[in-house]
Amino acid sequence: NAALASGDDDKVAAVVEALQAAYPDEADIIAASVPVPPPPPEYGFFDPKGWDGETELNASLAQGNSENLAFGFNGLAENKIGRWTHAFSTYVNVGGADGDITQERYGALYAIDAQITDRVYGFQKIEYEDDQFSGFEYRIFYSLGAGAQLFDKDAFKWSVEAGPGLRYSEFSEQVGTPDGVTEPVEDPRTDFAAYVASDLSWTITEAASIGHVADVTYTETTTTVTSRIVFDTKINSRMSTRISADVRYETDPPLDREATDTVLSAGLVVGF
Repeated sequence: NAALASGDDDKVAAVVEALQAAYPDEADIIAASVPVPPPPPEYGFFDPKGWDGETELNASLAQGNSENLAFGFNGLAENKIGRWTHAFSTYVNVGGADGDITQERYGALYAIDAQITDRVYGFQKIEYEDDQFSGFEYRIFYSLGAGAQLFDKDAFKWSVEAGPGLRYSEFSEQVGTPDGVTEPVEDPRTDFAAYVASDLSWTITEAASIGHVADVTYTETTTTVTSRIVFDTKINSRMSTRISADVRYETDPPLDREATDTVLSAGLVVGF
């Protein structure tokens, strides 16, 4: 009763395990004495009540192919229906220097996860990204595979996933004409890919948390490595401040482009 009154699920589980070990003949009665909370309500895909997420407005400082102060927007929305989880995310970053636009990045992702066991899930996702100053017009990446939740505690969560994929890239290259004028020429490429990712979150206190997301996409044309670290501090139940660092590395960037882009951001996050 004291463990139940504490509201600590780990403490309740420990007491139940100890009682069942001491009184094995009454293990079923002991297990049945623990109230089972009702399952959370499920809403359909098109019901707004089923979606949780956040929006972020930020200012950032970029280094690499773009070196400037930029402003951006990030959005995330998730909906869990049974063993299926639908997730949408999007981002926009626009910045300039000396009156000219020197950073213009935006993209979107849609992912579907299917829980197979308590720890293992399958996934498929499609992602679009557009970066006018990185040497390619846009990219579309589709992947599917499996993932595992290595840790799933209230304060610490860590999952990894991997699988094959297909990436279509529309590169923009400058080619000289016979009369000495350079013109942009589109260079489309389609590559088979291998994808692996890690997603970690750690709630340090009730008001502070750290998250890290990293992924590697290998193709014959180039391998892309991204890393994002965020530090959130709660203002209230809905609002938080966020400091983040994003790094993207290309093993074989387009001609005359930097291999590494870094973005340091500070922003305000509103949950819904």
